[in-house]
Amino acid sequence: MRITKRKNDEIEIDLVAMFKLLWSKKILIALSAAACGVLVLLATVILVKPQYTADVYLYANNSRAEDIAKSISSSDLNASARLVDTYSAIITRDYVLDQVIAETGVNYTAKQLRGKISISAVNKTEIFKVSVTSTSPEEAQLIANSIARVAKVRISEIIDGSSTKIVDEAKVPTARSSPSYKKNAVLGIALGLFLSVGILLVIALLDKTISEEADFKEFGYPVLGNIPDFNNNNVNG
Repeated sequence: MRITKRKNDEIEIDLVAMFKLLWSKKILIALSAAACGVLVLLATVILVKPQYTADVYLYANNSRAEDIAKSISSSDLNASARLVDTYSAIITRDYVLDQVIAETGVNYTAKQLRGKISISAVNKTEIFKVSVTSTSPEEAQLIANSIARVAKVRISEIIDGSSTKIVDEAKVPTARSSPSYKKNAVLGIALGLFLSVGILLVIALLDKTISEEADFKEFGYPVLGNIPDFNNNNVNG
């Protein structure tokens, strides 16, 4: 089925013919999408190591927090966010991370360990969460709790009048944080749809064969005659 038409020395795409072509190949497209989804899912299961995230919650108390809050305008960052940014900068420094590595015995450099840590405020309060991601759930818990202990001491040493308390210690995560098998399978299906539709359209656009009488007229060739379809019951023998 041709999806292009020649008109005034220009080639136009027949959208109706294009949709008819894709509809006629719907089973092939569906099978291709399903196969691609299965392949991506298998590749994820086999090649991608599951990641686990352990969270420890800390309370950051600072005697100057009220003064900070009074000194900033509504357009500025609030005091708690500033505190979390400050504590985050301290926690992710090499001095703290080197102490965590020494305490836990993990085989990471400070730079490698820093890439496994994320810190965020909890609902714009002075409670913040330190998350550690690792391929081992036990290791993630071990590092998170060690960071909380080391951070308590280091933050109080650097910031006058501050103290940090552990609100909730990290527990061994029981479910992976990544990868998402469902999400990857859906992405694989979408990729399969895109590729199968794209290949079919490219093949149709490059198709220069003449299969219908209208194709002769399109290229300006005269039709000298038709060969009857002898399989048609309406043709008299």
